[in-house]
Amino acid sequence: MMLMGGRLEVESSPETGSSFSLVLPSEHTEPNQDKSAEKEAGFTKSLPSAPVAGARIRVMLVDDHEVMRNGLSTLLGNYGDIDIVGQASDGEEAVRSVGEVRPDVILMDINMPGMNGLEATRRIHSEFPHIRIIVLSMHEGHDISETALNAGASSFHTKSGSTDRLLAAIRGETG
Repeated sequence: MMLMGGRLEVESSPETGSSFSLVLPSEHTEPNQDKSAEKEAGFTKSLPSAPVAGARIRVMLVDDHEVMRNGLSTLLGNYGDIDIVGQASDGEEAVRSVGEVRPDVILMDINMPGMNGLEATRRIHSEFPHIRIIVLSMHEGHDISETALNAGASSFHTKSGSTDRLLAAIRGETG
């Protein structure tokens, strides 16, 4: 989004719930070059090797918020090396469809109704250890990132973090 001059805004409180806003310009603008304004939250563990040069990366999106899935799909669709091959609105749907969809990478939210993203990550990782699962959450902190990595995620990123870092994780370049 930042490459397109946009941003993701997340607001959450116990009284009103969560609000996610994807803000994109109607025309292409140059991205903000001031990296000091970016929040660089991301935690990783060792990743499988990067994909073969020229190969398209098959990505599955798992988030209970349709706007979030559509925003990520639109953003990632701008990159010629990334294909969105599936979407799921909860952990159960992700576990059921991953064998059919056969993604290289899954972007997984944590807080979802029914089966949460951590349990879905555990189940998918145990059956498909070659799939890189990137947990993408509005929550920050070492405890939650460590829990995600222990569940089988290859990296943890906050929804307020850097688009460049997320793209690097999807491409297997860094976390």
